[in-house]
Amino acid sequence: MPQNEFLPFTKPIKMYLFKAENAVQLSFRISDYAVITERVSIQDMDIICKEWNNGGVNGIETWMGKVFWEERKFGPRPKCEPASFVAISFAKWNSYKTCWFAFCSYIIC
Repeated sequence: MPQNEFLPFTKPIKMYLFKAENAVQLSFRISDYAVITERVSIQDMDIICKEWNNGGVNGIETWMGKVFWEERKFGPRPKCEPASFVAISFAKWNSYKTCWFAFCSYIIC
């Protein structure tokens, strides 16, 4: 890919607020030039921000499917090193995605 044709996506997550559509768009970084994008309502995002660290798996049903989140205290297998991040799963009525990002409390809430 030629340099300087795209702005690189350098942050792990970006949030965009669309007041007229009552939506929050979350863009999760895959690479400098690829992201996964999901939308939830402003009210649903408010619930996620308030309850992300309540322990265990939490979730809500939305217009697009279900959203589950869980605070995790250790990294992926096989090392399972101590960590602090939130895993969010978007289960649309016909698909399923999981996005992990570190320091959720700092980035989102």
